[in-house]
Amino acid sequence: MKKTHKNQSLMCVSIAAMFVAGYSPFAAQAQEVATPASNGQIEVVLVTARKKSEASQDVPNSLSTVRGDQLTQITSGGSDISAISARVPSLVVESSFGRIFPRIYIRGLGNTDFDLNASQPVSLIYDDIVYENPVLKGFPVFDVGRIEVLRGPQGTLFGRNTPAGVVKFESVRPGAGNAGYVKLGVRSFHGFDAEGAYDMELGNGLDVRHSGLFQRQADWIHAGDSPSNNAKLGGYEEKAVRAQIRWRPNEQLDATLNMHGRDLEGTSQIFRANVMTRGIQGLNSNFRRNRVTYDGGFGNEQNLNSKGASLNVTYDAGDLTFTSITGYETLRFYGRGDIDGGSMASGPGFIPFPADSADGIDGLEQWTQEVRLSSDTTNAISWQVGGYYFSENLSIFSLAFFSPTGVFSDARQTQETRSWALFGSTTYKASDKLNFTAGLRYSNDDKDLVASGGEFLRPLGPWLSRTLNPRPVVVWHCCYEREIRAVNFGRSRHQSLCHEPPFACRFVSLCL
Repeated sequence: MKKTHKNQSLMCVSIAAMFVAGYSPFAAQAQEVATPASNGQIEVVLVTARKKSEASQDVPNSLSTVRGDQLTQITSGGSDISAISARVPSLVVESSFGRIFPRIYIRGLGNTDFDLNASQPVSLIYDDIVYENPVLKGFPVFDVGRIEVLRGPQGTLFGRNTPAGVVKFESVRPGAGNAGYVKLGVRSFHGFDAEGAYDMELGNGLDVRHSGLFQRQADWIHAGDSPSNNAKLGGYEEKAVRAQIRWRPNEQLDATLNMHGRDLEGTSQIFRANVMTRGIQGLNSNFRRNRVTYDGGFGNEQNLNSKGASLNVTYDAGDLTFTSITGYETLRFYGRGDIDGGSMASGPGFIPFPADSADGIDGLEQWTQEVRLSSDTTNAISWQVGGYYFSENLSIFSLAFFSPTGVFSDARQTQETRSWALFGSTTYKASDKLNFTAGLRYSNDDKDLVASGGEFLRPLGPWLSRTLNPRPVVVWHCCYEREIRAVNFGRSRHQSLCHEPPFACRFVSLCL
């Protein structure tokens, strides 16, 4: 039976106070857009955590940044997006889907749900476009200029599904002149990595940048009892490309068209049965690195294809700046695996019943549109207002098998999401050392196949902060936030489809 949920949701109630004097508490691990230090002064790290370029120590929030050369080390060796896990404080990334569907945790808050339409409390934003579906979030990290990790609720400016925080990826934009790079690497098991980019200046304010990634790993795990007769697993081949066209005909207009895609063929997650013993640390003798004994999974295949495009337009009229960001993403995915991690006949250990399942996305289309109008940030009073629209059409399926080709169950879901929001914030600079910021966001979220709920007054979410620079070295940051995460669907037809909204997060943080 079809049900509809309408949720008029609050977005971020926060009160923040911060005492700053030349030292940033945000453990900013680096950032390529920075003002060089001189005369013993601390380097000024610029971020866009509040959708405007500013020094990290001026942001009343907990954040970390990672520079490009650090990313080179992190993503080497065929790594995927999970390579950023634990590279900044409080950030953990893991997955049970192989090289897709990362589950992200900030300060321990995340979502272990493996449904293909799960909403997560950490939002991932790639080139100012939110990747809402968890499978979209696995897009490879390459030719990236910086990563920003914003800890704590970010609902005022970034909307729903940010009670734990936001992870922002910013690709290197065109404009470096006629220059480029190529990185090559080889690994064991016939692994090969290639990444490159080239920036071309075409004249008349037009620049083009092409970048790409290729990663390959040969199969290296023997699956003795698989239907493929001692097949090998563990290999993959991944390709990703990005093309950007940037047009700056004058000092006022800056427009960038971003087109990107990804293709992945390989092995889904390798599960291993009975490799740990209760009360004993570490793995037991059932674990063999290069061998599993599967009686299902049919090769544990995994295939994904995604495409997308975005248009980012900024017009600076002096006292006012207009920004428009339009995005489109589409994706198809299929993955199957032997979930029990072994064979009933040969183990290892006792396996009471076989578990062989597959999940996939028949089609995903996501449209986003954001518009912002902001004032000159150098004035005593500055502000920004904006609107946001999100549309998603999603078709997913879940299969369970009783033989290599026989389907035991076939569950399918179609999800339609429509969301819009209005937001604004203003900052008053009382002096060089003291400023106040207040913000408010109203958001409306509608989903098919989900029961309804919500209250009228809850969607209003104010945000207040105070920043004071009394003296050097000491930094105080205090914050109170309230946030919401969108409802989830259940895959079982027998369970309730409604998860009562809103998910509210309240905390107070104080750091010195």
